[in-house]
Amino acid sequence: EAAGARVAQLRAFQEAKVIRVHLNPRTYHVRLAALQAGKKLLVVIKDLYEIVLVDPAKISRRRYAEAATPTGIKKLGQKLDLSSANVKVDLFVIASMAVDPRSGCRLGPKGGSEELEYGMLRETGAVVKKTPVVT
Repeated sequence: EAAGARVAQLRAFQEAKVIRVHLNPRTYHVRLAALQAGKKLLVVIKDLYEIVLVDPAKISRRRYAEAATPTGIKKLGQKLDLSSANVKVDLFVIASMAVDPRSGCRLGPKGGSEELEYGMLRETGAVVKKTPVVT
């Protein structure tokens, strides 16, 4: 919960319209804060096979808590084909257990899936070199 509040205070978060957040239980409060702030969530699910966009403008505020869960994202989000969708990620949020502040190397909860998602989204143009990354 505290991490979600801290991320929501960042200028990059406040200026973002679309935020990519991993479907990790540790990032639930970041996803919820994004929806509450009117940000669209871009989430990759099913081992990089489905990309879902959750638009808070299309769901009731009382469903935001549900919409921030894996089940709610699948139920309330819209599946996208990034090759034809014109989606730009304004903030890329990564779940990490530890980060080396000198090198930026991180230890994450899954076997490199966040890095694969970043690369995939860079390849499609949804993420660009200057897209801020928060962990």
